[in-house]
Amino acid sequence: MKISRAYKAELKPNNKQIGLFNRSIGCARFVFNWAVRRRRNAYEWCKTFAAYAADDIAEYDELRKRFARSAVPNRVVQSRELTQLKKEKLWLKFPDAMTLVGVIRDDVDSAFKNFFRGCAKGEGIGYPRFRKKGCHESFVVNYQQTKVEKDRIKLGKLGWVRLKRWGYLPQDVHINSVTISRRANKWYVSIQVDEDIKVTTPLGKRLGIDMGMACDSFMTVTEDDGKTYRIKNSLPLKKYSIKLKRLQRGLSRKKKGSKNWIKWKDRISRTHRKIWDIRSNHIHNATSRITYDSSVIAIEDLNVKQMLEMGKGEFGVHGRRRQLSDSGIGEALRQIDYKTKWKGIKLIKVDQKENPSTQTCCKCGNRKRGSDKLGLEDRIYHCNMCGNVMDRDENSSHYLMTFAVVQTGSKTPVEECSEGIPEKQEVGPGRPGKTDTQLLGMPKQKIEKPLTGRYINEEVSEAVIAA
Repeated sequence: MKISRAYKAELKPNNKQIGLFNRSIGCARFVFNWAVRRRRNAYEWCKTFAAYAADDIAEYDELRKRFARSAVPNRVVQSRELTQLKKEKLWLKFPDAMTLVGVIRDDVDSAFKNFFRGCAKGEGIGYPRFRKKGCHESFVVNYQQTKVEKDRIKLGKLGWVRLKRWGYLPQDVHINSVTISRRANKWYVSIQVDEDIKVTTPLGKRLGIDMGMACDSFMTVTEDDGKTYRIKNSLPLKKYSIKLKRLQRGLSRKKKGSKNWIKWKDRISRTHRKIWDIRSNHIHNATSRITYDSSVIAIEDLNVKQMLEMGKGEFGVHGRRRQLSDSGIGEALRQIDYKTKWKGIKLIKVDQKENPSTQTCCKCGNRKRGSDKLGLEDRIYHCNMCGNVMDRDENSSHYLMTFAVVQTGSKTPVEECSEGIPEKQEVGPGRPGKTDTQLLGMPKQKIEKPLTGRYINEEVSEAVIAA
């Protein structure tokens, strides 16, 4: 299987090379602002001309789109204009030609494509904004002139730069792109390469994973043999919130642009970088652990973006949106998706609208509806049909694990959830003529002591032990 894989390593440039990096970032920022201004002026002219020529709103929209396709310059036109701009501003000849062309081809072109796509959908997305100093500090270099060795890398016209970690970047491979970036006074190089990996059919455990919303739970994992364990939530932003408040309060007292203001701003940047490193390391450890020796994984199909965009309500009152963003659930789902593909693991995404794992009992398949639904503050699941009392997340993970068992077992989902249930069942209030036991569930299993580890909670709730 051929994949495109990215590697990111920290650089150890000297003072001269740092100056060259800063100069390249400045040139890339200037070209981006120049290209955006050129396109914005052309688009404004199209709207003004269409307003005078049109008689009604429908004709105005048609003329505006027609003029925009012909008058707004694309990346080919702006690449030619950039050649003439270099003759006027000689200092633009310093960086690599791929650096400036890449800004127009990748950044500017993508920004305006998103803008026009949003206009077509009626989302009201504004123009691409200009870049200012200190933001988007990255640039690309010519990948054809890039060479990788054990302890250093050659970055085109910038020359050889030392690597902090030896032997991490692959050698003698085809490189697709090279990007240099800065984050909190540290420089990084990211390369994208083509690799061939051998995908085999694993023979491991079948897992059901519930992404937790509680403060102490990041994932609740249930294996096919009945073992259940929790992966703790790191929440680094919550840990460093007091320190960030103190630093930001001190920054507000400094004169903007002064040396003390720059020093204080660097301290804030380093703190944010540390928060990002802690969260990234925690997510990679968690996703690597669950994909190490598993064959089938069933997980919730969550729309994290929609959950973050929710207005004031259950999320806003209790600060759930900040907690959800701090835990990094969206990044964890992304990593599970590509790691399962690389390792040949079957991934099952359970739609929460059709099969809400949180509202369904894992013992009998009874589903809570209407006023009986669990809220975010309810952490214990009480089943009114079979009397099951269980932790909310553990009940959900047991229910999801049934999907993984059905994929490799001989029983159907209806048979899997109907074991041990009386023949006479009441009709579900939400679906006339259908019983709640026709939903997926899981037969009663013995819960053993959970696994231990760095991010594993060694305590099991009393409800699980009682079950």
